[in-house]
Amino acid sequence: MKKKIVCFIMCIVFLFLLISPGLKAQVDIDKLSIKPYLVAIVVSDAKKTINWYEQNLGFKTFKVFELPEFRGKVYFIKRGDFQIEVIENDKSLPKQEMTLPEGIEFLQGYLKLAFFTDDLDGLTKQLKYNKVYILIDITKDPLSEFRFILIEDNEGNTIQIYGT
Repeated sequence: MKKKIVCFIMCIVFLFLLISPGLKAQVDIDKLSIKPYLVAIVVSDAKKTINWYEQNLGFKTFKVFELPEFRGKVYFIKRGDFQIEVIENDKSLPKQEMTLPEGIEFLQGYLKLAFFTDDLDGLTKQLKYNKVYILIDITKDPLSEFRFILIEDNEGNTIQIYGT
């Protein structure tokens, strides 16, 4: 009888250990440190795109990977703690070649990349000097009350820059 009780208790302990990883206390999400780290973009010409981000937004290349099985290269560029993974793949489709069905205005997913600067006027002058395509010149965002400019990178990706 004693062996049956010990065996029963061991089975209960085993089952508890088996299911216990799902019973851990939840993290207090408000106290958890989360910050932007990286965004990835697929481009037709990585070197031109990297050059654009270096000249216009001050990013620097810090890592390059050749991926023959992926038929492309992956570059990592960085400014401060934020990175952009620039992926060049010969089997990608430029978004300019896509046509949306009638009545559809947006594709679901990421719409733009946004930055904040403490000198929006100075950066805007530099972007104009570099002949960056400007979708919306400096204006005030009615929702955030910040001023911003909306531009496109060399691949047609939308970038919004907020600033003071």
